[in-house]
Amino acid sequence: MNKAAKIISIGIYSVGAAIVVFFAARALFGSAQVIDPNAMLTITYREQAFMILAFGAIPMILSCLAVYNFGGVKLSRHRVRNAVFVFLPGVICGGCALYIIVLLAVGYIRQIFFR
Repeated sequence: MNKAAKIISIGIYSVGAAIVVFFAARALFGSAQVIDPNAMLTITYREQAFMILAFGAIPMILSCLAVYNFGGVKLSRHRVRNAVFVFLPGVICGGCALYIIVLLAVGYIRQIFFR
């Protein structure tokens, strides 16, 4: 069971980390061109990548925890260094989600107090 859990968790983490790298590069260096100019709410490729990273925060953090527990990072010799590298994609996704949540909260506060 432990070996199967290790293989499955590392496989899911690897796919998630590749997706995070792709969308983080797209959010940083992507085009500022509008995807569909006829849409009701126009959005650029950068904003789309940022929102996808935010929506993937919980699954990515869960896969980071699974790799940390089942992948042997917890028992490794350089535990802190390996944990930083394992949790880096989860931190990126969590930061995007936290930024969107704070942005929404500030918008609601402005709506209530500064009409």
